[in-house]
Amino acid sequence: MKTSGFIILLIAFFSIFSACSKDEEIEIIETGKITIEEAEYTLVFGEMFHGEYEVCQGYGFDIILMAADTSNGMENITIFDFVMQIEFYSETTTHLNPGIYTFDQAETGAVGTFGNGFLAVGLDTETGKTTNFFYLTGGTFMVEKIGVYYILTLNIITDKQEGAGPSGGPFVASNVLITGDFIGKLEQKYSEK
Repeated sequence: MKTSGFIILLIAFFSIFSACSKDEEIEIIETGKITIEEAEYTLVFGEMFHGEYEVCQGYGFDIILMAADTSNGMENITIFDFVMQIEFYSETTTHLNPGIYTFDQAETGAVGTFGNGFLAVGLDTETGKTTNFFYLTGGTFMVEKIGVYYILTLNIITDKQEGAGPSGGPFVASNVLITGDFIGKLEQKYSEK
């Protein structure tokens, strides 16, 4: 896995953090990389939605990660190179607990699992069509938290569908590995479920 670049990023993060005085604000730009079938996408945005609702033993948190051209501002994006939305189940409503989360196909909502999500490449927000749509079938997410920043490392397995969303084209591959990492605040938004 391509962890050396991410380790260098973390070292730089800690160097900047230790060099600043306590009065200085530290602002880390959200960043990361996703690799799918040798194609690499640079993540530019992450957000977390949750409501204070309990699902079995865990509390649900939806994490959204995106890769897109942001040169004209986030509000003007119509095509996302990559987008992911996955629900995680944590033991608290206040934050996503650090640890390793494993895929739960049965979607029991057990603490330390994830499921109920999608990943897409080439999502056109005006037409709703995608180049490829990926369904979760396995894997893990490692979640770490340093101050207000989350660090996500993903290693997940998917089935690949060609064309638009769930009613789109044919399944063209199984056991497609998607790897990557992300660092950012994942500022929390509340949603009703």
